[in-house]
Amino acid sequence: MKFFKVIFDGIPEITFAHSYETTSYRFHFSPKENRIEFSLVETGDVSVDYEDGTHQHFYAPYFHPSFYSQSHTSYSNAPFHRHITFGITAPFHFSELCENEVIQCWKSNFSQELKHPAMAIIPDVVTEKKTLQKIEALIQNIILNFAMHNNPQQLSCLSDFFSLLSVLTYESIRQATFSEEVTITPAETAYCNKASEYIALHLNEKISVGDIAGSLGISVGYFSRIFKSVTGYSAVDFINLQKISLAKQLLQQQKPISDIAELLGITDEKYFYRLFKKYTGMTTKKYREGTKEQYQYKE
Repeated sequence: MKFFKVIFDGIPEITFAHSYETTSYRFHFSPKENRIEFSLVETGDVSVDYEDGTHQHFYAPYFHPSFYSQSHTSYSNAPFHRHITFGITAPFHFSELCENEVIQCWKSNFSQELKHPAMAIIPDVVTEKKTLQKIEALIQNIILNFAMHNNPQQLSCLSDFFSLLSVLTYESIRQATFSEEVTITPAETAYCNKASEYIALHLNEKISVGDIAGSLGISVGYFSRIFKSVTGYSAVDFINLQKISLAKQLLQQQKPISDIAELLGITDEKYFYRLFKKYTGMTTKKYREGTKEQYQYKE
């Protein structure tokens, strides 16, 4: 588990903010000074190959910062990928921290860090559901305000950005203080990769944990345990989050709720409404209204 202590030596400027979706995601990124990108991937697992030969695989939904310190290629083999993102430029320096160093900063009440005008501790990845909901709301606000191109709204963007740094610092402390050592074998990781692919291919059906375990040839209990260890989600939560991510896409296309539920393999519309509210914190109507406003401002 990695964390980054970031110290800003000047006021950050938000340079871009948008949502992005595609059926074929693959980009190469070159090193860039004084730039950080903050991305929340809603659907479509992502792999990253770095110039130094290291590799990371992220299970959607997740949040991840990119410091552009070395060349890397990001790609997804999922049939559909969607993320929301924004970037900042500012003079800054950062260092990698381990869990104990995060805890030491916290226990000292960040006494050394208070010498700097702006500092945050950012986790390498966030998957915790409630924290992701906070992050999503802040990034959506930044995207909306950035599109309006006026000074008061730019100030609102910066306000939301610093609120995001606060959320990420608290999340770093939570991860560092409550983490447990878990040994995960390559075989278990492979099982979870195949499970993620199975879920992506069967989103239009009713998916049970037993179906997935059966496709892998392992027991339900063993599958549930390793999936939670590898992804940070229970299999049921992961399935539902993938369905809700697809539902967001369909809502933006103004499809009827009955059609959306059917496309997700859900026969009870009331259950779909409850599921959407549970995982997004808002009703389908409110979500539709929000996306309409976003596109209007873009125009």
